[in-house]
Amino acid sequence: MAEAILSVAGLEVRYGALAALSAVGLELPEGAILAVLGANGAGKTTLLRALAGVLVPARGTVVFRGRSIAGLPPERIVRAGISHVPEGRELFPLLSVRENLLMGAWIRRDAAGIERDLARLCSEFPVLGERARQPAGRLSGGEQQMLAIARALMARPRLLLMDEPSLGLAPRLARELFRMIDRRRREDGLTVLVVEQNARLALGIADLACVLAGGRVVAQGPARSLLGEEFIRGFRLGDNPAGRTQAPEP
Repeated sequence: MAEAILSVAGLEVRYGALAALSAVGLELPEGAILAVLGANGAGKTTLLRALAGVLVPARGTVVFRGRSIAGLPPERIVRAGISHVPEGRELFPLLSVRENLLMGAWIRRDAAGIERDLARLCSEFPVLGERARQPAGRLSGGEQQMLAIARALMARPRLLLMDEPSLGLAPRLARELFRMIDRRRREDGLTVLVVEQNARLALGIADLACVLAGGRVVAQGPARSLLGEEFIRGFRLGDNPAGRTQAPEP
């Protein structure tokens, strides 16, 4: 597999006295998709927020493309090549769909390339093209989710962080979205770290997977080797079957 584009070691994030992440370590090869799974409260969103610069780690290292980025502010993380699709979307509801997309390209100066990317995204998400002049706040929840993902792609990231991308999408649209992300990986070399409650959907396109429980990595490995595990199915349902805290045997 390709050389790691992202390496995380000993990552700890605290909310006061509470350790939300403890000794988290992972490696993500360039051009791969890593699915991060776990029950609610396991630390998945905290991990993404730490990688995106929204939270400052208490300790540990985060190396992206050979450069330490732990503790850098979000704008420098974006300039380094990482885009984050956060939980809750965080769109600009009074701005139009097109204006929200252009906000995603704020670090770029290639006007012609921006227009090409707008056209490509409106082809991949036709509803965004149809509603380009409408305020983002008038879109349905699923349409807003598509807009949040498209806005992140407008920065042309090397690494895309996605927090529950299928949330609010009908099953068919969720499958189409994951196929589009897989196509971006194959055609553009995009690397993806996705947090997703629908384990089967995420593992279906992921190369690698890790499971978080109580802020720690309790299982990781090739995605398809974990797909049928009772361990994974339990987390998909939001519990830890039989109280297991260790990774399943290979």
